[in-house]
Formats: sequence, C-alpha cells, structure tokens
Amino acid sequence: MLNLGHGATTAPELAEEGKRQVPAEWSFTYRDYPQVCLHELFEAQVKRTPEATAVADSSQQLTYAQLNARANQLARRLRKLGVGPEVLVGIGVERSAELLVALLGILKAGGAYVPLDPEYPQERLAFMAEDSGFRILVTQQSFERQWSGIEAERVCLDGHRELIQQESSEDLARGAAPDNLIYVIYTSGSTGWPKGVLTSHRSLVNLLEFARVRPGFTAQDTFLALNTISFDMSKPELFLPLVVGGRVFVACRGVVNDMTQFEACLAQSGATVLQGPPSLWRLLIESGWKGGKGYKIICGGEVLGGSLAGELLKRCGSVWNGYGPTETTVWATMFQVVSADSPILIGTPVWNTQAYIVDSGLQPVPVGEPGELYVGGVGLARGYLNRPQLTGERFISNPFSHQPQARLYKTGDLARHMRDGQIEFLGRADHQVQVRGFRVETGEIESVLAEHPGVQAATVVAREDLPGETRLAAYVVPRAGQAPEGDELRTFLKRKLPEYMLPARWEFLRALPLTPSGKVDRQALSRPGTSRPSAAEASMPPRTEMERKLERIFAQVLGLDWVGVDEDFFDLGGDSLSALRLCPQVEAMSGRTISLATLFQAPSVRKLAAVIADPQPPQWLPGVLPIQPFGTRPVFFCAGGGPFGRLLAQRVGRDQPFLGLILEEDEMQSLPAPFRVEDMAAILVSKMRHEQPAGPYFLGGWCFYGFVAYEMAQQLRAQGEEVGLLLVIDTELQLPAVAPSGSQELSTRLSRLGMRANLFFVQLRRRGVRYVRERFASRWEFFRSRLNYRVYKLCLRRGIRIRNKWCEWDYMQVVGSLEYRPQPYAGSMVLLRPEPPLVTPRLEKDDLGWSEFVRGELQVHFFPEDIKLMFREPRVEFAAKKLRDILLEAQAKR
Repeated sequence: MLNLGHGATTAPELAEEGKRQVPAEWSFTYRDYPQVCLHELFEAQVKRTPEATAVADSSQQLTYAQLNARANQLARRLRKLGVGPEVLVGIGVERSAELLVALLGILKAGGAYVPLDPEYPQERLAFMAEDSGFRILVTQQSFERQWSGIEAERVCLDGHRELIQQESSEDLARGAAPDNLIYVIYTSGSTGWPKGVLTSHRSLVNLLEFARVRPGFTAQDTFLALNTISFDMSKPELFLPLVVGGRVFVACRGVVNDMTQFEACLAQSGATVLQGPPSLWRLLIESGWKGGKGYKIICGGEVLGGSLAGELLKRCGSVWNGYGPTETTVWATMFQVVSADSPILIGTPVWNTQAYIVDSGLQPVPVGEPGELYVGGVGLARGYLNRPQLTGERFISNPFSHQPQARLYKTGDLARHMRDGQIEFLGRADHQVQVRGFRVETGEIESVLAEHPGVQAATVVAREDLPGETRLAAYVVPRAGQAPEGDELRTFLKRKLPEYMLPARWEFLRALPLTPSGKVDRQALSRPGTSRPSAAEASMPPRTEMERKLERIFAQVLGLDWVGVDEDFFDLGGDSLSALRLCPQVEAMSGRTISLATLFQAPSVRKLAAVIADPQPPQWLPGVLPIQPFGTRPVFFCAGGGPFGRLLAQRVGRDQPFLGLILEEDEMQSLPAPFRVEDMAAILVSKMRHEQPAGPYFLGGWCFYGFVAYEMAQQLRAQGEEVGLLLVIDTELQLPAVAPSGSQELSTRLSRLGMRANLFFVQLRRRGVRYVRERFASRWEFFRSRLNYRVYKLCLRRGIRIRNKWCEWDYMQVVGSLEYRPQPYAGSMVLLRPEPPLVTPRLEKDDLGWSEFVRGELQVHFFPEDIKLMFREPRVEFAAKKLRDILLEAQAKR
C-alpha cells in the first residue's frame, strides 16, 4: 500500500480526470541561461557593484571588490599547486566570510571543492579524503587536528596569509568550462560508506538563474546562510546573492540552537531570505520565534506539513517548498505555499528540468495515479564518484527524449501529478529517509551496527511518532551471551557516523520479524518505548500531581508512551533541540523558570519535580557552578568551568560530581591592581572550602585557569590540606614580559590599538562566534598578548580604569599569566596538552616548562587535536576517558 504522505488528497477527488494522460507540455521547461561558470557570474556582478557589500559575518564584511580580490589571490596560489579543471580540493573552513573566499578561490583556480564538516567523525572524513583523492586542503590552523588522518597539502587561510597576499588580485584567465565539476558532496550510502555526487557548473548556474525568478532574489535582499556546506541546500544561500548583487550573511555554527543568539543574528544580518528544513522552522516556532512579514522562507529536505506551513504563513511574507535530491542539484521542483488548508505540494520542475512519474515498466501513469518519480535535465549530476555500477543503476537513458545523451535519475520517491500539473510527494519506495534535512540511507547505519561484536542482527527505521518530527529507531538482536546497551552502541556509531545519523531510540529483540519472503518486516516492528524493558526504577509510577504532569510532558516531547520518574531525559533520546521544546512547556505548567541548566542538573521527572516544589531551591555559593552536583565519588573542582560542560561531565560518569569555580563580577572588580593570580586563587579556594571543608581536594584548570589551579593547590598545601589531584590543561608557562619604554605618543598609540584589538575579540565572544585559538600559535596572538600586557600596565601607571569590564578582564588575564611567577610545588601534577605539532616551535619540552617547578611526579598526557574541539561531540568521549582515568587513578591513591 502506498503512503499518501502529508496533506494528500484522495483518489475520488481526482476521479473526474479519468485516465487522462500527462500533457507533454508539463515536461517542457526550456529556458535560456548563461553558458558560463559560477564564478564568472560573480565576476560580472563585481564589475557592476564593486563597492556593495557581498558577504558578512558577525565580525567583518567584504565588498564585492574585496571578496573578488582575495579569492583571486587564493586562486593563483592554488594554481601554482596544480589546481585546475577536474581537480578536487578539500575545504574545511570556519563559518565566516572566509568561507566564501575559500570557495570562490577554489572555483576561480578551475578546481572543484569537496566540503568537509569538522563535526564529522575522523574516520568518515578520512574515507571522504581517500575516496575523492584530493591532494590539497584549504583550511585554517584551528582545524588542523580534525584532518590528522588526511594526507593532503594544507593551504591555511590564516597561517599562509602573507604568502597568499603576495599573489596578484586581478581576475584570472578562464580555468574551467561549464561542463567541468564544481563540487563533490558526499551523501549517505547503503553500503556502510558515503558516496560522492559529482555536480557541474552548468547544473548550479541553471538553478541559480531559475531562483532569481522563483522564489525570487534581488540586490536588495540578504540571504542568511544557516546550513553546513556539506548539505546541498547551502548552495543557493551562499551563491545566489553573489550573482544578483545581494548580500549573504554567514551565521556561526549552532546559532539556531539558541533563540537569543538566533534573534540577535537575524537583527544583525538584516536577513530577508531564510532557508532550512521543516524541523528547523518547527524548533524556532516552538522556541517563540515571531517571524516577520519581511521574511521569505524556503523549506526543503523534509516533508512540509500543513500545520507547520500555516504557522510559517502567519509569521512570514511568503513560504516556498523546494524538492530535490542531491543528484538533481538542490531543487528539482518548487512550490509556493499560499494556504495551509490545501495540500502542500512540491510544485513544478525548475527550468530545463523534466519530471516523469512512471510505473514499474517506465510507462507514464495517468494524472492522479501514484508512481515513481524520475527527474531529467540540466540539473542532473554526472553520477557517483568511483561508483560506476551504482551510477548505471540510478542514472538511466531517458526514453522520452530524442537526445541520445539525455538521462533520467531514479529518485526512489513516490509521487503523482495533480490536475494542474503540480506534483504531490507521496513518500519513499525504499528505506531511504530524510532526517533534519539530511538524506539518510538506513542501510549505512545497519552496516556499521553489524560491525559491533555484540550485534547479531539490526535494522534501522525512521519513525514519526511525533507529528512532523522524524527520528531514527534501531532494532537490535544481541549475540548470545552479550547484551550491549543503547549508550554503548551509540558511542560505537559515533566513531563512523555524523550526529544526525545516530538513532534516538533503541529496541532489543530476540529476533527481527520477517516477511514470508525472508525480509525484515518493518511494519511489524513495535514503536520504541512500548516494549522497552521496565527496570524497577523506570517503572515506578509518579507519586504526586506534579510528577504526573511532568511525566506526560517528558513522554510527549520524547515521543514515548511513558517515562519512568527516575529515567534521564537525555538517556531516553533527548537532545538540546528537544530540551528547548521541553523547558517552555514545563514553565507554562509550573509557573517556574526552567532553564537548560536546570534540566541538566535535574534531568529526571523526580528530580525536576523536586526543584519545582522547593520554594527555596538549593542555593550554591555565588561563583560555584553545579555542572554535575551529584555522585558518590570525591568532587572534581574545575577553576573557570570553561569547556567542561555537562556533556563532558556526564561522559566521565554519573557518580562523579563536577563543580566549576569562577569569580563573580563584583569580586573581579574588587581585585587590587595590578591583577595577581594569587589573589584570584585565594577567592576560589574559599569557595571550594565552603563546599568541601576538608581535603583531599581534586582540582584542575584549563588554559589561563591552569595557573589559578596551580596556585590554589599551593595555597591549600600551605593551609595543611591534602591535594589529591592537580590537573593543568593546555597551560603554557611564559617568561615575564619587559615593561614598555618609549615616548608618551607611542604609549598612547599602543593603548588605542590594543583596546580596539581587544574589543574586537570581546565582541566576537559576546556574539557567540566560536573563537578557536592556540596560545601564541600565530604571530598575531603573540603580538596581541604582549600588546595587552603593555596597554594594561600603562593604564595602571596613569590611573586609568578601563570602562568595559569584559575588556578589562581579558587584559587582567593576560597580565596575570605573563607576570605570574610560580613557586616550586612539592606535590604531583598531571598535564594535559595537545600533541607537539600544535605548540609553537620555540617550545622544545613536552612539559611546557612545568618540570622546573613541580618537585613531585609530573605526568604528561597528550590530546590528538585542538583542546577546545576535544570537549565537543564526537571527540568528547576521548576527553572524558582521559579525565576519568586520571580521576580514578588519583582517587584510588587516597
């Protein structure tokens, strides 16, 4: 039986059409379009509006002329390295204006880019690099550790800036033709590995020319770029503005996960066009987004339901629904939504594209009858890289065309023509699914699961237990004598699969249900949650009315039939997105403010009910962060709190309490000048002893706070207390700087320059921009730190108080780290640091200079990449294991 999908009309409504065949003119979509490459369209626009803003992010903006000049310089550098037509170049760059410089530079050199998302597991990135065979990678120094398994020559936009700027900024001679490759995007594959889709300039140029008209984009528009470049929906939002004279604003990673950040980003960008999958718009609306009639919304990647379409129509000027697999270059059809009461269709083909709905014999079906959708035309990709057999199966000769080279792509989607030529999407004919806008082959997940030694058989399906929200569910048959848990299998999958491909539900069965033909009977699989084991603590019923209300909210948000009062929200498949839906509902029900931090601390029905019922919830001393306040083991105190979030604390173990220690604003302002690490340590020691009056103490600090933790350990020992663990993470000892000298005019200039530079970086952090850096790993960082030191000392000598407290705090940290003179420490210390290549060449010792001061044992452990990246998925598991091993060893000695 065919699934008629969302908003489908019934057969009787089309009965009046009888067996009317599809008119031939519905497949005639010919339009003339420029026979040029994408970057040539951009260069033509540069000549028309050189001084207009082309691209911006939260910290900078580039005019068309500036963007073109920088891209030309990069292109010339790449050409010298051998980049030309049909040459693939990897790209892994932070989401900023630099991203457009890198993309255009590769295209101007004549090459094609292979997008690499640093969030992906390293094993997957290494496969993509090996499969594509690129030998040059355009990146930035902060991502170097992500590419440790990739053998390719690096071109760093920041580290090689001076070398690149030596190149001419003039336009280059044509390096590629319209039929040459423009990019290779990897999509999920049923074999267990992703497959690369080969797309040409001609295909994307045709789409952009269509998009000028429908949905429509002018020089007065700004496109807010929200999607990763590994997702084909990123192409219109990045390139369409640049060929019509508009503006693209590149949003930083993760901005849609925080409504405050998203609203600020919208306000700063002045965006008029937004694009994303329905799951994104649903999340924003549930988080309170009000929208605005000036917005044009483009949906794609998932089925757009009528209720969501109605909410969008209330909030925005126009709503468009685009459809198209990666193999057909982003959009194959487009539909304008004008009413939520009518079926939400996928529209009619874009220019120079044909859509055929056929039966199993490749014969067109009559109007109104369902069939499989095949797409042909200019937008078709060449096929799959290094997959000739798969290309032959999915890309076939077009039997409806007189052109010998014409082809059709077998989408695997079910659809039907409406009476006016519009197309209605009816679902999939196979097991491919769409999750959060990404196409997922469930067979790929199943193949990876089969590699686990404890798995005998497994199948993965997509379920829509909540309206409009698709989640992956895994059904596993364990091997005899082995019983892997969902958390263990999820961790196993993280090593090879991106986060969006991880199942949210797990079901363990004695055997998979089979059809008479021996295939897995997916229709017989139970809904996850209805047959999951009922542990004693999970099955305990709610005791109070508050617990009953919370249980219903938990179950509704998670899409479960019931939730045990002591089950963890996040263990049940909850994530930051579902947490953003949960908190407002709990607030509306209880009348209490429930933040994400509250949910992290009380993630079960019982604990959250206790927090709500308590008129005076537990009060922590100001500056004590209860990241994970509960557990049976000795508390680990983290000076600064920094990157140690709940994610890391939870991975370390639920029985390991984890408290952060910071200075409050009034405490910061009360510190005597000049700032001293010793003074800060004394305040944090008092906070720590308030929470734990006697030792042994287990403490640590990261980067600057490594100095603070070291000094705290000194003071604790001086007070006669035992320090069970001193953990210093990525903290480099430096020689004190020399006091400045020179004329008053020079001092004034240094002050102004330093203040402006520092305020720039402060603004980046306040606006949520991820600022990844290696201390003194670049000339600028080295210079800025010394400059901050001198400016702050000048201000102190002249009695000047820096007005911006955050700017002053940054200055104080720099001065504190440069002037801190550690005294010999009689105890032992553990140092965690990046592997040697990430440290500045002038440092020759693995211990970063600490061995001269630590009189006890000094252990040095290495991280394989950037410390900040180690505290994020999926690499947080490695960081947690290191920290857990260190804590267990230290605690065992006490």
